[in-house]
Amino acid sequence: ADPAAEECRRTLALHCAAAAIARDEEGGIVAIDWQVLPEVTNNAAEYAGLLLGFHLAHRLAPQATVFVLDSETGACQMTGR
Repeated sequence: ADPAAEECRRTLALHCAAAAIARDEEGGIVAIDWQVLPEVTNNAAEYAGLLLGFHLAHRLAPQATVFVLDSETGACQMTGR
């Protein structure tokens, strides 16, 4: 198991957190970034995860980036709806 992912799972069991995962074209994990958050709403945590994803994409500089969101609110905000 990935030590960073294990640490993230242990922390999530105790705190509120946001995370972003970068995958390659085959679905393999390239990088994981996460942060512990203060007590926030689920929408704020999902937005924090999106920001982590932007920073991760900037750091990795891929030719293309796809964001997968499970938050209807976040997806609507990102698409201007």
